[in-house]
Amino acid sequence: MTEEDDSVGDDVLHAYVDGLLDARSSARVDRHLANNPEAAARVGAWQADTFALRRALAHKAAEPVPDALSPGRLSPPRRGRRSSGQAIAAGIAAAFLSGTGVGWLGRGPSEPHGLASLGQQAAVAQRVFEHDPHALDRVNGAPVLRVGFDATDRGRVVPAPDLRTAGYDLLGGRVIPTKQGSAALFIYRNHENQRIGVMVRLMIGIDTDAAMRPVPVDGATGYAWSRRGVGFSVVSGQDETRLHDIAEVVRKRTTGEGS
Repeated sequence: MTEEDDSVGDDVLHAYVDGLLDARSSARVDRHLANNPEAAARVGAWQADTFALRRALAHKAAEPVPDALSPGRLSPPRRGRRSSGQAIAAGIAAAFLSGTGVGWLGRGPSEPHGLASLGQQAAVAQRVFEHDPHALDRVNGAPVLRVGFDATDRGRVVPAPDLRTAGYDLLGGRVIPTKQGSAALFIYRNHENQRIGVMVRLMIGIDTDAAMRPVPVDGATGYAWSRRGVGFSVVSGQDETRLHDIAEVVRKRTTGEGS
């Protein structure tokens, strides 16, 4: 266990699930989870609980804020004093109704989201697993992984895209925990030993149906897009033009255009 692993305790993992970490700390936790299956399983269970709570209370978020919780009503009264317990309760209620008290809805202002977040997650995961084939799973030569949030419905099935026509053979796949739920990562390699990573996960609230575009990732090139609430990202150390062509192949495979 490394010094970095020692510093990733349950308090940090809970902050990760709640979206309270900055981008650098989140990336550190991503690496920790990728190498610690037990911690990844715990985080996955917490995410499922959080999503179930969020889904159960979704109708509340759509309701208008009660008059009793309006800013005017929550300001200190001119006559008498509100007890500290009442003030705390009102603050919690306001935060809960606004969404800041539910799971990963509270995100740091500097943290990427939407397709940008997906691209960064894919880049981190690819760096961790691209040269470690033993960490990748194979199912009859073609992994079929699941992505989602709630263990009760087992998420969505994600088959590995066939990229042999683009010159890439599948090395394997792996389920990766993210703050948005479980994601599927697939690693491919061509005859020049160049590797690409393809990540698939569900999108929450933003970029749920977005056209392909380049996404900024550290030390790599990336493209991402989404369709009907499912996001896709292709990352590699290759030049942008070449990767765009490969990403187009992935996009067509995943939408049925290239069948």
